[in-house]
Amino acid sequence: MANSSVDGLISGLDTTTIINQLMSLERAPQDRLKTQKSAIGSEIAIYQTLNTKFSALAAKAQELARPAGWAVMKATSSSAAVTATATSSASAGQLSFTVQQLARAESVASTGTVASTAVIVATGPVTLHVGSETVNIDPGNGSLSALVDAINASGAGISAAAVKVGTAGYRLQVSSTTTGAASTITVDTTNLAASLGSFATVQSGRDAVIRIGGGPGAYDVTSATNSISDLLPGVSVQLQQEDPDTTVTVSVARDSAAIADKVSALVDAANAALSTIASNSTYDPDTKKAGLLLADGNARRLADQVYTSISSLVAGSSLGSAGGVGISLVKDGTVAFDRNKFLAAYNADPSGVARLFQEGGTATDSRVTYLAGSDNTRAGTYAVDITQPALQASKTGTDLSGAGLLAAETIDVRIGGASGTTVSYAAQAGATLDDVADGLNAAFASKAVAMSASVQSGQLVLRTAAYGSLASFEVRSSALGVAGDQTGLVAAAGVWESHAGTDVAGTINGVTATGQGQALIAPALDPTLGGLALTITATAPGSLGTFTYTPGIAARLDAAASDAIDFGTGSITTAISGRQTQSKQLDDQISNWDVRLAAREATLRAQFATMETALGKLKDQSSWLAGQLASLPTSSNK
Repeated sequence: MANSSVDGLISGLDTTTIINQLMSLERAPQDRLKTQKSAIGSEIAIYQTLNTKFSALAAKAQELARPAGWAVMKATSSSAAVTATATSSASAGQLSFTVQQLARAESVASTGTVASTAVIVATGPVTLHVGSETVNIDPGNGSLSALVDAINASGAGISAAAVKVGTAGYRLQVSSTTTGAASTITVDTTNLAASLGSFATVQSGRDAVIRIGGGPGAYDVTSATNSISDLLPGVSVQLQQEDPDTTVTVSVARDSAAIADKVSALVDAANAALSTIASNSTYDPDTKKAGLLLADGNARRLADQVYTSISSLVAGSSLGSAGGVGISLVKDGTVAFDRNKFLAAYNADPSGVARLFQEGGTATDSRVTYLAGSDNTRAGTYAVDITQPALQASKTGTDLSGAGLLAAETIDVRIGGASGTTVSYAAQAGATLDDVADGLNAAFASKAVAMSASVQSGQLVLRTAAYGSLASFEVRSSALGVAGDQTGLVAAAGVWESHAGTDVAGTINGVTATGQGQALIAPALDPTLGGLALTITATAPGSLGTFTYTPGIAARLDAAASDAIDFGTGSITTAISGRQTQSKQLDDQISNWDVRLAAREATLRAQFATMETALGKLKDQSSWLAGQLASLPTSSNK
């Protein structure tokens, strides 16, 4: 047999087997290291799976922790003649109308025919007028088929076809590829064969028309296509068929089913994470084998954080806890979701249910409101102190000594610098400050500039709607005059003068925060505040009491999951990196053992070889002595 050869020629011992058995004993410490490395590899795989599960949990939780995740609207139509869709920006409401007509494209055809598509119909470039555009078509060899191909390849928003009309031959038909009243087509016949004749309208282009109302105040809405975008803010409709006699009602409401789907997905993600921990934390009494996470305190803490995030009360919520919306913990360690109970609670109080899940909080001062938080913002009560309130960019003029301006004055206001938007108003001599303010406000509105003009305490005031250093404008006036003669908005006539607002400044929880307009934002890396942002509307510095940050169910799950998978400090990521370091160390130890075992085996083989050599010499000596003894003379009795 291959492994039972007797290679002790002198001793008669099976030295190979003996050495293998001795090496097996020598290899036991290395085998234990390999077993340990295998177990660590399995733990790494489990934690990598946990990382995936908690990443998914964080993603689902973030959707419901932010207000945008609850802005899910649904549009429905009372008729198959119209389909409606809504975006998150839509508001609840409804609109009724009738579909007077659908949009269609214009089409023209030649009044004459040619015998076949090979007949030459063009002697030079063919000019077509498509809406407001003019297109010159190279007809190739001039045949009808070549002209049709050239029109179709032009990319000019038109298509052509050679239409067979029985035995009479073929007509050339040209159609717009877009609908609407502007989709007009005119064909210049200058370079076309007389046999084609002129071109007549087969179908006129027209807009889609819906009529809102039926009384004296009824009005029409038109569209070049059968799709009307933003018929209501965030609501678009697709017209399928015209029916002037049937009223269609489009209704917009919160999509409670979609919200329930999001909550269900959040519960599923939590169960997936918990299941991974549970399935690796069991003990089988029959096989006496324990799951690799059974004694892992980190895994238990992760599970506890998920349970606590779901089951703890949410301060300030009228619903109190997750149980009020159909989410409960089950004895088997899973999370249950009662969809019907959730829908009943949501339909009764959608805002209250949303607050139960979202991040948010309350302040002791009405001039402090919650703006935003992050995964790292911790629940707690924090003092708010303001050293500088936010201010709008503004400029105040001077009092008029008379009833109106002494001379005409043109006022220019510029937003965004030299390449930005400029608003101008020319005030006439004798105009009052109220006249000037009204004229400027009309000019601001015409260009959608977020500024206002007003008269306060007898002075003209220009002010931005926004607050902070980014809210700025420039003003220029054509007339300065002496004090009391003009608006007094500038120090020098004809020169642009800049004005900017001031950002709020202060602290949250004693930590210096950054101001952006009225937003006071704590440092993102602060271990407690984690970028907490508050809106401050106070107009004077001072203490504004306290703000209590209260994360809801989804916000807590988001924080727990995000903390666990954080690249630098997450308990899951550090568990993986720590075990990877252990695995590398074990690789080094195993490698060192390979060298040690190879040396030990070489030593054993050398020792056995030396033994065989020594036994061989002893055998030779024995043989020699035996020979010598045999050669000695024997004695005889006399």
